[in-house]
Amino acid sequence: MEEMLASTRRFHELPREEKMAFYSRDVTRPVRYVSNGRLLDRAAPADWRDTLAFHVPDGGLDQQSVPPVCREVATEYLKQTLKLKNKLAELLSDAAGLNRDHLSTIKCMESQTMACHYYPPCPQPHLTIGSSKHTDPFCLTILLQDHNQGLQVRNHDRWVDMPKSAQGALVVNVGDFLQLITNDKFKSVEHRVVAQSSTTRSSVACFFGPGSENKYRLYGPAKELVLLGGDHVEPVYREVHLVEFLDYFKSNGSPLSHFKLS
Repeated sequence: MEEMLASTRRFHELPREEKMAFYSRDVTRPVRYVSNGRLLDRAAPADWRDTLAFHVPDGGLDQQSVPPVCREVATEYLKQTLKLKNKLAELLSDAAGLNRDHLSTIKCMESQTMACHYYPPCPQPHLTIGSSKHTDPFCLTILLQDHNQGLQVRNHDRWVDMPKSAQGALVVNVGDFLQLITNDKFKSVEHRVVAQSSTTRSSVACFFGPGSENKYRLYGPAKELVLLGGDHVEPVYREVHLVEFLDYFKSNGSPLSHFKLS
């Protein structure tokens, strides 16, 4: 885990011309480097953050597409987080009152994306943000972060600083899509990263959602959690395709309220 953070820093601290070989705003590329991801969004300040992103398609990731400076470590870390995701899927299914294999059976966490973030010191942190406020749209996020603070979560109308991470600790976030599937039993959390004037922050986020073969499959609250009418719990959300869900997220942020039944 420490080596994954170190390899993230090594890539982002390479000479500019070496990093630019991987620069792209084409989200279909399996490996790409991007600076100021919200630069083209005029409705919000640009994020003070650089990112090396990996999208692991259904057939796996071609190692030769990974920057040599982090190739071995990143490939192994992707494998290990996939194993952890499988265990978390069982635990979350059980905690929601579903069969232990429910989340794996409905294939809602088959796609993996990894974002290696680098937040350099900002000379005017009050004018920007490290990462703008958002919820994660997919099912699950496994976050590895260094000891530098900056991550905040929203608690009602207040932003609360997350404590420094203990060595070897991971943060697990529930995403919007899992909130929909569990009919609000699990809640996604709005979070952001504030810019810092004197410290550099590194983090690695792994996101899990439905794979491309299921992007037009209808997902909704688990039938085992809801029964229509009577004294039983009714579904909070309508069924939705992943594509429709993500299209709304890209334009408007969290889609949950949009897909509520009432």
